[in-house]
Amino acid sequence: MSKTKIEYLSDLLDSLADLYSQKNKKEISRRDIFDAIFLLLSDSYDLELNIDFLDLQITKTEAKQALKDFDFEILNRTIEYTENIFPNNVLFYKKVRIKNNGLTWIIHKYDKDPFPSIPHAHCLDQNLKLNLINGRYYRNRKYKGQISKKYLLLIRQKVESTHKEKLPDICFNND
Repeated sequence: MSKTKIEYLSDLLDSLADLYSQKNKKEISRRDIFDAIFLLLSDSYDLELNIDFLDLQITKTEAKQALKDFDFEILNRTIEYTENIFPNNVLFYKKVRIKNNGLTWIIHKYDKDPFPSIPHAHCLDQNLKLNLINGRYYRNRKYKGQISKKYLLLIRQKVESTHKEKLPDICFNND
């Protein structure tokens, strides 16, 4: 009897979590693997939401290739803010994980995809990428809007204070 797609993906997540836990000598969860694969492959597989992962047809070899240089530490570094900076028509509220009315953003230091800026921030739950230079945000490489300069400066300040690295100069315009 062959496995269902869900069973296959569940086994794949288990196997990869075990493999990367051993490789990194620390616990890497199924959720970490799930988030990392989504983060790395959402553009190339045109995944709109992280639940679309369930439709992904990926082999263990492909997954290992995608994850080979991934820094799982970035999944635990968060930037928090208290006000909603995105208009309600952009967010999918069915899957939002809210922490103090904020969103969790991941900045992948060695992200191989330079779009939309180097560096940029990912919001996995919303499948948004935020350009940290001009505040524009995108879903599947499609422009969705721009956060205010005030919030861009706030996010950049938190990034720089947390990571002790200077971001590229801001280039904000409202066109």
